Amino acid sequence: MSVSQGQMTNGLCSLLLQDAARLLTPVRIAEVHSNDLPDEMVLLVLSDLHAFFSKGLPGRNAARIAQKLLFYAAHILSTPKGLLETLAKVLMAKAEHLRALDHIDRSIT
Repeated sequence: MSVSQGQMTNGLCSLLLQDAARLLTPVRIAEVHSNDLPDEMVLLVLSDLHAFFSKGLPGRNAARIAQKLLFYAAHILSTPKGLLETLAKVLMAKAEHLRALDHIDRSIT
């Protein structure tokens, strides 16, 4: 199956949603009674991306992308952990639905 440049397929969207859900899902090592802070995985990813785009890459959008990443990190820090967990579950359900649609599309073609 070939994908033309810029085309979003159900399968690709499913993979992206699965990644987002995994980033937002906290790693359960021990019982924690505080819902104040989100899991650090998503913040580490955003931090790495911010560092990458802050290096002065060619193109005028790099600085704007870095600023948006800071905004997203601040927003995640201000969101209750329980809400992020629910969002991760919704994203995973949507990803599974899109993956099923992709399998149907492949069987038809």
